[in-house]
Amino acid sequence: MRGLPRPVWPAFLVALCALLFTTSAFAGFQVPARPSGPVYDGANVLSSAEERQLEEKLNSFRDDKGRPVVVAIIPSLGGGDIREVGYEIGQKWGIGTKGKNDGVLLLLVVDKAKKAGPGATKCGCASIEVGEYLEGDLTDSAVVAILKKEVLKPVVAGKFYEAANGGTNGVMAVLGGDAEAAKMYKNSGDGGNELPDFPWYVWFAIALLAIWIVYLIAKHSDGSGGGGGGYRSSSRSSWGSSGGSSGGSSYGGGSFGGGGGSV
Repeated sequence: MRGLPRPVWPAFLVALCALLFTTSAFAGFQVPARPSGPVYDGANVLSSAEERQLEEKLNSFRDDKGRPVVVAIIPSLGGGDIREVGYEIGQKWGIGTKGKNDGVLLLLVVDKAKKAGPGATKCGCASIEVGEYLEGDLTDSAVVAILKKEVLKPVVAGKFYEAANGGTNGVMAVLGGDAEAAKMYKNSGDGGNELPDFPWYVWFAIALLAIWIVYLIAKHSDGSGGGGGGYRSSSRSSWGSSGGSSGGSSYGGGSFGGGGGSV
């Protein structure tokens, strides 16, 4: 029995790594049903009054500025990576205005925060995902600054309302509120040059993809192979339209994707 032709091996390895990555990232996590409003407390860590205050603030901001900001608090990642779980939630819920990538998701993970404990400088328990349409305003550097300044300290101390309230205040300041606060976050320089906190298998897949690209370039330059086809990147820079249902809530029906960061 003959094996795969040599030119097929790079593509086969990349596809295999992509399969392992997607199954590993989401095997233990199930995206909950999309909430009717901008706050989802799946871990029951907010009081009714706290949840109502957050919803009123975020609804008012959307009505005033036209920017959908959503908070999701979940018990655990189910073994997944926080950035990829945030991506999946945004994809399924369709956060943002229909036809635009203009949603923002603040994701808090309870078990990760408790494991890190008070005073932790990194927890893997908080992330902000930003729609492509808003990346020019809410940059990755500003996102990390907001997470470090407003979210990290309270979330690892178990103060989830304070973390959600502070994080959304920071987002709102940058997207249309306080000009001085927006300038502070944008110019903080926090996280602007940090490498993404991907799991090892993502880096492995990226390395194989790079090798494959180099192989294709070398093959083309040698004139030993024809063209034909290509590949479609799985980058998080474009999430496309939502996989969730449309209509109903004003916090669904759009698409969501782009930059962001985590701590």
